[in-house]
Amino acid sequence: FLLIEATTLTFPAEWKSQADLLIAQIKQDTGIQIKPSASGSIRLEKDSSIAGREAYQLEVTPDRMVLKASSSAGIFNACQSLLQLIPKDSPHNIPAIRVTDAPRFPWRGLMLDSSRHFQSVAEVKRFIDLMSRYKLNVFHWHLTDGHGWRIEIKKYPKLTEVGAWREQPGYPEPGKTGRYGGFYTQEEIRDVVKFAADRNITIVPEIDMPGHNAAAISAYPELGCSGKSQPGDWFFDYPCKAQKFPPFPGTNELCVGRDETVRFATEVLSEVIDLFPSTYVHIGGDEVNPAHWKQCPRCQKRKADLKLPDE
Repeated sequence: FLLIEATTLTFPAEWKSQADLLIAQIKQDTGIQIKPSASGSIRLEKDSSIAGREAYQLEVTPDRMVLKASSSAGIFNACQSLLQLIPKDSPHNIPAIRVTDAPRFPWRGLMLDSSRHFQSVAEVKRFIDLMSRYKLNVFHWHLTDGHGWRIEIKKYPKLTEVGAWREQPGYPEPGKTGRYGGFYTQEEIRDVVKFAADRNITIVPEIDMPGHNAAAISAYPELGCSGKSQPGDWFFDYPCKAQKFPPFPGTNELCVGRDETVRFATEVLSEVIDLFPSTYVHIGGDEVNPAHWKQCPRCQKRKADLKLPDE
């Protein structure tokens, strides 16, 4: 099948967004602008007999290409396989082939850490776009850590006013130390969520707790066991080696004995859940140093009240 400017595309009205994306991707990859038509030589067809939400069939003959699926997710996968068949250079002659395919794993994920190294919205979208080309369907977005808080929480504005920024050695160039950071507004988050959904990708946000919270405690010292801040100082953590928050909280762990911490976690997660339609929100739970909890009367009281054997 020879892909040329005269090539046209037929699709059901309910799959217009998938068709529009395919047209844009073909243009991006080849420079060829195919057009919609009632009798296109490329056809997207709904076939309820194809079992599996992400399953599809693809057939290429000299005069047409037919992509079939029972759902929008399946037809999206079919389109990605079609794109992989198109030669990079002209002439864009696609070999005759018949494909019957379905994913082996329902969860095909990739994680991006935006806390340690902040990426722009455009860079995040590029990451998602590349994921979709390989039919990955779950984007694990690491949005908070001790290195920076990257998501706007309206109830706690200092999380991004203070916690999204740090003094970073070697930034913006070797031998200098500059203010580094950034965050995503809730409007930007919604935009990225839609961008991902259009590419059959669910975003699972990660709000790391109770450890990895130096950025949050810098913004709200009452969330830490001491309840107060210290003068700005350097602390060391992999992979950035040295960072500085104004002020330095002296701890990475939330004070689990404080009612303020419970309220903070509840209210933050409530806003996050409203932004992300995914079934899951990841809350980290890793690498907690219990030393501060062992010395904190509030944490020890809560441990006793809950009859917990240890921290």
